[in-house]
Amino acid sequence: MQFVQLESNLKIMLNVFKQLQKSKVKFTFISSQLAEDYTTVYGATKNLGEIWTKLLDGINVRLWNVYGAYEQMNVKSHVVSDFIWQAISNGKIEMLTTGIELRQFIYIDDVCDALYLTCKSNYKNISDITSFEWISIKEIADIIASLTNSTVVPGLKMGKTPITPMVGKIPGWNAKVKLIKGLQRTIELYKSLNIKK
Repeated sequence: MQFVQLESNLKIMLNVFKQLQKSKVKFTFISSQLAEDYTTVYGATKNLGEIWTKLLDGINVRLWNVYGAYEQMNVKSHVVSDFIWQAISNGKIEMLTTGIELRQFIYIDDVCDALYLTCKSNYKNISDITSFEWISIKEIADIIASLTNSTVVPGLKMGKTPITPMVGKIPGWNAKVKLIKGLQRTIELYKSLNIKK
């Protein structure tokens, strides 16, 4: 899987960055908080994209854990979507880990506002787009369970908190949607799609 990801990411970047260099169009590269994790292809190629973006005078932003849109539950879906889907369809959230690992989450509307402001201001330093608030995966599960009248079944595997440094905040921007409000909105979205217990 790592080799497949490496080949596809490099092909995409070689194609897209070459076109960006020719066109000289203003652009933003959306990276990840894991861009400094060089032990994975994902992190290494995100870091490479940031370097390439800087060379082309583009804008770099690092997204943390974005939630708020519907995702089909599968191997590539994210934790908030997985937990909400399970809670609404089964009345039970079965976690893969004990949930002690920490993450930062950001609601999709706040991401859109941050991207707009970044592009408008032409801010050149790498910026984190996140709530800047740490929370455990177990706490996320508990909040979703309380909002959906579901139960939580922690897993046995110990999760890991990635050691990722904060690199910077977009001047004049703060996340507006509090976690509980964002989770409520996301749950309502899932319910509107008629996912039943």
